[in-house]
Amino acid sequence: MNRSWIDRSDASYNQVYQALINLVSRREHSRLEIKQKLLQKEYPSQLIEQAISHCCECDYINDARYCASFIRIKANKGFGLGRLTMELKQKGISAEQIQQALDELALDWYQIAQQCYQKKYGDKQIDDYKERQKRQRYLFSRGFDSDQVRFAVAQHQSS
Repeated sequence: MNRSWIDRSDASYNQVYQALINLVSRREHSRLEIKQKLLQKEYPSQLIEQAISHCCECDYINDARYCASFIRIKANKGFGLGRLTMELKQKGISAEQIQQALDELALDWYQIAQQCYQKKYGDKQIDDYKERQKRQRYLFSRGFDSDQVRFAVAQHQSS
């Protein structure tokens, strides 16, 4: 049966709540992510808001906790602050919550940029200007700023 044909306009609060619990039981989600996913399934928006409010009160959904978890996971995968900030804002996380999570985590973005560079390029030396530009673009695309990119490339050349 194709799920897109299911009419959920007359869904009960319990059905919406159960769908929400199924989502948050797998991993952390932001309020906005949950709302978007449930709206995609065409549940009534009023019931979605009620269920989300209840889950926030019970601390099943916590944007601050989600933000810290997201930053920690993505930083460990070699993404920079610029990209993380952009993605979190798209997920409905406020700048204040992002800053608070960053303050609590106190990550060294220079070290993360260097590790990302090392993982991608290893000990392979830069042969020419084009190769250097390519490597810098890679780090920029991962969300690192110009100082962090210069640091990562310079550390590799000096070692």
